[in-house]
This record gives sequence, C-alpha cells and structure tokens, in this order.
Amino acid sequence: MDMSVVYEQGVGQDNEDAYVVNHAMGRYAVIDGATGVEGLGGKVAADVIKNTLKEDAAPTLLDTVIKGNRGIKAATEEHFNQKLANIAKEYRTSCGMIAVEFDDSRSRMSYVHAGDCMLILQYKNSDIRVVTYDQIAKLDSTTINQFTQSIEAMTAHGEPLTDDLLKRAKQTIKPTLIQNRRQTNTSDGYGILDGTDDFINYIEYGTIPLINVQSILMLSDGLQLPTHKTAGQNSWLETGRYGLAHGLDALKDYITELENGDPFCTAYPRIKKADDKTGMLLDFNNK
Repeated sequence: MDMSVVYEQGVGQDNEDAYVVNHAMGRYAVIDGATGVEGLGGKVAADVIKNTLKEDAAPTLLDTVIKGNRGIKAATEEHFNQKLANIAKEYRTSCGMIAVEFDDSRSRMSYVHAGDCMLILQYKNSDIRVVTYDQIAKLDSTTINQFTQSIEAMTAHGEPLTDDLLKRAKQTIKPTLIQNRRQTNTSDGYGILDGTDDFINYIEYGTIPLINVQSILMLSDGLQLPTHKTAGQNSWLETGRYGLAHGLDALKDYITELENGDPFCTAYPRIKKADDKTGMLLDFNNK
C-alpha cells in the first residue's frame, strides 16, 4: 500500500488539525479540531483523539473513539474546573474526524466519522464514492451567507476591503456561530466529538468491504475545493475527483492558489482566508 499525507496550517494561531498513521494496527485518521466560540481551543480535542487512536488497542475502532471522547470530557472539565454538563456547548473544545481501521486480511475496513472530515473511495473501474455526509455544510452556508452580506453592506457604504473590515464582519456572525454550536449532537445539527455521551447517536460508523477498492481518500474541510456558491456534497465529489486524479499535493497547491488569489473571501465565500489542511491518500496498487 502506498500512502501520501498533506498537513499544513492555515491562518489560525495553532494548527488544530491532526492525523494518525499506525501501520501495526492498520489504523489511519484525519482529525479537525474546533475551538469554542471564544472558548477552549480545538487543538485540545484533536490531540486527545490523535493520541488515543495512536495508542489504544480497544476491541473495535468505535470503542477507541468512545474512549477518546471520554478523554475530551476530562480535558474540558479540567480546563474549566467544572462538570461538562455545566459548560455551554459554545465554549467546549470539539473535533470532527474520519478514522479507518483494516482487518488483518485488509479485505474489510471499519470507519468512524464525525463533522466534516470526509471519506472518499475510488474503485478499480474509476467509480468514486463519497462515503460520508457533510452535516455541517447546511449550517456553514447560513454563516457564510451572513458574512458575505455583512462585507457587501460595508463596502456598499464606501469602505475599502481590508483585514480590519473582515474582522468586523466576523463579529456580526458571532450569534450564528454560537447557535450552530448549540446544535451539536442534535437531530437538527451535526455529530461531533465534544465529550458528551450522546455523541454516539449522531456520528456515522460501520464497516465496508474493500471489494475492488483502489484508493481511500480522507480529508479535513480545509482541503475542500473552494466554490463560487454554497459548498456541499457535490463539492466534496468534485474535490475527491481532483484529489484522486492529481494527488494530494496538487489538490493542496490548487486550493492555496485559489485562496491566495481571493484574500478577502469574496470570489470564494468563506469566513477565513485559509483553513488548516490535512489529507491522507491510501493506494492499493497490488490489491
């Protein structure tokens, strides 16, 4: 099996993404930390899950993720010095992830998915299958639309596009960001690892037979191709096609080129110039 990895920090102070490579366990993962709205950093949750996946030998991959989620709870309670139930969702650290684990024969794999890290397969006949579903996209689209409208309103009054304008525009969407966080692990929101026990009801997990599977692509949302319209599942399919055809480095470089050409987030609507970018591509050349 050939493997390639991309891991690059965006514009944030910390790289809140992480990844796991454990050949002995046949376990691989891409993790995307999410900082609370003026709360605990996403790197805390991402690192807890990374370390648990790297080291824990629970009976199943899901068991390991459950153990990691308990670690997020412990880290959050230690930071705030109070029980998790008393900490508002918008202040908690959390993370999305896609993790896979092969059986001994590598004829089948387990997977666990939360948030908007994505799992994409390519078969030997070139068919591409986006396995996971991006539940966050519908909430992100509302936030991005509000952000874009705020920028347009400011520039319509003669203000030039500057970094300061973007900062003020981001302040206008803070209530929406809080509302989105309050919908984590609910039927109207999305599944995420945040230390709560009920996360298990809102994430995806299962097993997939690797019949005629040629490649496995795992991506954090920083490696989603920017679009001129609201991103969603179709955008992930196009991203998968590009990454599988050209490779992870080419995908990362192309996205970076588009981001650098649009520093004020207007051509490709988004709320930050560049997000952390993490991806893993596994190719079964001899399968």
